[in-house]
Amino acid sequence: MTAGLRRGGHLHDFSLRAFSPSLRLAWIAIAVLTVVSELIPFPPIVPPPLFYTYKTAKILLFLIIGYMAPLTFWRFNSLTLGVIFAAFSAALVECLQGLSHGHRFSWFELAAKLCLIFVGFSFALDARYERAIRLGPLRIALVGPHLPPRG
Repeated sequence: MTAGLRRGGHLHDFSLRAFSPSLRLAWIAIAVLTVVSELIPFPPIVPPPLFYTYKTAKILLFLIIGYMAPLTFWRFNSLTLGVIFAAFSAALVECLQGLSHGHRFSWFELAAKLCLIFVGFSFALDARYERAIRLGPLRIALVGPHLPPRG
């Protein structure tokens, strides 16, 4: 699919319905994948490229969880709720990890997860306010109820 550049050099042929059931389902699937990736121990001896790919994927999953939350749930519309959501999510994952075999609770990992989720949440609040997700030249318009009015 080819799309022409429009509006300040952005591609704008896509839109995403915020707060939709399909977005909620995607968020739940990513949340489950994230928790499972934290609970299932990774084999201790793997080649470094595979290990670092796995770690990078886990970092991205936590960012995505935070990013998708304000676009999935319309009530998540402030940084205060972002801090609460990030703290609860990170603590839940870390506590589950502490209860599973082969893992232990780590304050450092808890803080890292909290920061990753909160950073994603913060960027999504900006996208929600702007009514668009921007990824380089790609611009995905957000449509749906409960979005802030256009300024």
